[in-house]
Amino acid sequence: MRATIQDCWRSRERAGEQEAVRRILEKMHIDYVEIPNNRDKADFCGSTLYREQPAKNARYAPRHYVEQAAGKFLPHSDEEQIAIMRDYCRQYKTDAVVCYCHYCLEGLLQGGVDGRHLAHLILPGLLEPADQ
Repeated sequence: MRATIQDCWRSRERAGEQEAVRRILEKMHIDYVEIPNNRDKADFCGSTLYREQPAKNARYAPRHYVEQAAGKFLPHSDEEQIAIMRDYCRQYKTDAVVCYCHYCLEGLLQGGVDGRHLAHLILPGLLEPADQ
């Protein structure tokens, strides 16, 4: 299998988590492709960044959800969210895109690509996405 890795905006400061994902893919013999906005440059979290965020996020993690969230969590209509996801997903050069965040998976599916959550690859049949 060949797939693009989609890192999550929420994990941009967790290099260990990102590296672990890549090691797992290597152990599964999945050839992966990196996109330019990966790792600490990740700016994707599906359409959740185009909806109002829960108030508790800012209370519990103000640096991440307030200070580092400029321009994010601005409400858009459902139609606008889908259009943004479709436009974003045009960058991928592989058929499959692997992520490790359920919000990212939601955005990938909205964008019309073959999004795969890492957990689904590790535990096939046990964690089938509801949409598939």
